[in-house]
Amino acid sequence: MGAFAVEAGRVAVPGLAAPVEIMRDARGVPHIQAVRDQDAWLSLGFVHAQDRLAQMLWLRRLARGRTAEAVGESGLASDRLARTLGIGRLADAQAERLDSETRVILESYAAGVNARIARVRSGASAPPLAFVGRASEIGDWQVADSIAVLKLIAWGTSNRIETGIVLDDLIERLGSQLARPFRPSGVGVRGVETAGDLSPEDVARESTGGPSGESSWPSRDLVRGVALEGGGAWVLGGRYTESGAPILVADLHLPVTAPPLVYEAHLRGGAVDLAGATIPGMPVVWAGRNLYVAWAAIPARAVTVDLYKETVRASDGLYQNGSRWVPLEERTELIRVRTEEGVDEIEWPVRSTRHGPLIDALLRPGRTPPGHATADAPPAVADPPRCVFYHDAGTRPHWLSGGQRGALPRNGCPRQSPYSGKIALMCHSKNSSPKTHKPD
Repeated sequence: MGAFAVEAGRVAVPGLAAPVEIMRDARGVPHIQAVRDQDAWLSLGFVHAQDRLAQMLWLRRLARGRTAEAVGESGLASDRLARTLGIGRLADAQAERLDSETRVILESYAAGVNARIARVRSGASAPPLAFVGRASEIGDWQVADSIAVLKLIAWGTSNRIETGIVLDDLIERLGSQLARPFRPSGVGVRGVETAGDLSPEDVARESTGGPSGESSWPSRDLVRGVALEGGGAWVLGGRYTESGAPILVADLHLPVTAPPLVYEAHLRGGAVDLAGATIPGMPVVWAGRNLYVAWAAIPARAVTVDLYKETVRASDGLYQNGSRWVPLEERTELIRVRTEEGVDEIEWPVRSTRHGPLIDALLRPGRTPPGHATADAPPAVADPPRCVFYHDAGTRPHWLSGGQRGALPRNGCPRQSPYSGKIALMCHSKNSSPKTHKPD
């Protein structure tokens, strides 16, 4: 069987209050039947780790800035960005502040993941290829790891640093009114020169990160294979369907990867009865249904990266906060890098102001004027900006704005009640504004 999931038989898993049945259909989709909510979430973690453990461990490495210790210098650029943003640190802090209901779900899910990891470490199940002979190195899955993966997805959903810098330059050169049509999307990031973007050769090796580990696009490296670039959704009213029930269709614009980013699952247990698309590493159904509601969460394409130009006295470790000089917050991240001889350790200093971490070290030297620095505000790794479309068992479709408070962006979700015609609600989050369509 190798590292493939066991599809028949019994597996003893600690933490279950009662036996759980996991059936797989012809497409390999797991259908989980449990007695308790917690057992359903635990089982979801177990099947995620059965089928996608290597993917989950890689997502954790990306989020926590630990890819270079596995792949060498080619992972340095994304690790430096992840450490500068502090994705792992923010996840650890948020894990300490969870409400009790969320904590129970995440702890149950992590227990299921760890039950599979324990079987791999003990030799009862084969490890992923990358860990053959090194299964003991697989660390337990923590609640904070799921939060870190969520923040990684949030960063991949946002406009990211490069676009923020381009928009900032456009505002400076054109003024806020003339630059308005370019927000929140519509400008490529080729106008940004980041470290290593000095020649055609650098651009040519963008997809692999250069031999020096200085990728041209550290933000792209961090989300390569995990970025949700956009999506669309529409709802068909029940009076136009054969069953009389409404139909909701979602289209997530996913990167082409093997395995794919999403994972379909169905779980029942206690008050839980969910089916839909998940992302391994998180007990979250992005698009799916329960007994009463069908929903789809698609990227809202909101501008979530705010850049601030700071006045600094680097030699003194100070910056101007508007009224006086105050100390920069400083920390040193230790990044482990795999080499032919073993593992090297590189110190990566991170300086922050009240607005967020300074990102100048990630950009091409000379882009920021002397005595100044650029700070990146942290909301982009807080919660994915998303548009949620849903239809209940009644007749009306609905929408919600998630991730961001206040008014939605022009190319996000509708601002008014949907038209009650044949196609009740339609939104495309990347290349067009939301539209309400009347029947022909």
